[in-house]
Amino acid sequence: MLTILCPSERHDQKKGRKHKLLTDWARQGVLQLCRWLPGREIIFVGDSSFAVHTLAAALPDTATLITRLRLDASLFAPPDQRHEHTLGRPAQKGRPLPKLKTLLKDAKTEWQRIVASSWYGKQTDKTLDVTSGTGLWYRRGTPPRPIRWVLVRDPSGRREPQAFMSTNVNLEPAQIIAYFVRRWQIEVTFAETRAHLGVETQRQWNDKAIMRTTPSLLALYSLVTLWACDLLGHGVLPYAAAWYKKTEFTFSDAIGAVRMILWEATMPLRHDVGTAIVAYIRHGRPASACRRVFLRTLAPHVGFASGCAITMIAKQALERAGIDGYAHHGAHLFRHSLATDLLRSGASFAEIAQLLRHRSIDSTRIYAKLHIEKLRELSLPGPGGVQ
Repeated sequence: MLTILCPSERHDQKKGRKHKLLTDWARQGVLQLCRWLPGREIIFVGDSSFAVHTLAAALPDTATLITRLRLDASLFAPPDQRHEHTLGRPAQKGRPLPKLKTLLKDAKTEWQRIVASSWYGKQTDKTLDVTSGTGLWYRRGTPPRPIRWVLVRDPSGRREPQAFMSTNVNLEPAQIIAYFVRRWQIEVTFAETRAHLGVETQRQWNDKAIMRTTPSLLALYSLVTLWACDLLGHGVLPYAAAWYKKTEFTFSDAIGAVRMILWEATMPLRHDVGTAIVAYIRHGRPASACRRVFLRTLAPHVGFASGCAITMIAKQALERAGIDGYAHHGAHLFRHSLATDLLRSGASFAEIAQLLRHRSIDSTRIYAKLHIEKLRELSLPGPGGVQ
């Protein structure tokens, strides 16, 4: 995933730099991609913000721009052919063509009914009425660009009529619509990266951090997606709760698949833990369609909503056993007990930190104060030889 940072106008004014528009950054990125891939046909799909003449005019012959088109866009016929008696400079455009909004109201407009494989609102096999044509898209100051326009009308009347354009006049109307529909998947990508990777939620005060964080997270999204494509083969069903049916994998499934491989590579499951889990599945797990391992014992038999439920179960068990006087209550007490036992057994701080998944070794050193015997060995004699 290629990311281009587009500073705001206020930021550029503060830095004393000339502001570059979003379409200028897009034109620069498009030309750079065409230089990187000179022998490949590239199709760029964007929303109405990228329907500008300067971007379309800058495209090389191997690139195609597909975007929305205004219903009042100025389209022209090709110029008349010159002959020996033609005077003046060569004309760039011919006569004006009717506006697309005029064609919508014209009873003579010929419509063709097609079936789109996907449409708004996750609709499949959507029936649409389309009409199409070619013309020159022109604005003063930029060279005219031949385009194919497609006017789309919803027979059910749920959607307003809309128009699309392609700088490749050889594409069929159904192809142009199919390419534009793919753009909606990028909106899902933005939502997934924000929900699972924290894009646009981080706070940075350093210019380098601002420039690097979002591209790094989007690169991580690409790596996880590509890795998950190898792990999640064809015929494998995605994880789905009893109340939510899924037919396709989501990014959360991809993260889970990659995370499972990383966990297996870094921390194998102990034999006694695996034996206890198998015994629970065979004899203690309630019968349920839910695919989670650990379920609620009370109906509905589904997975726990969060880790707080485990903490409450452990806290109630400690209270029933009469164990109190500890600073930590609940499941977190088990981590402290494990770390203390490992420290008394001679384990190093690095080994304990890896087991507890501490990011910093400083988080593990707090358990040193709990080992009283080791602290006594390090203590110095006091006045009178008392240690």
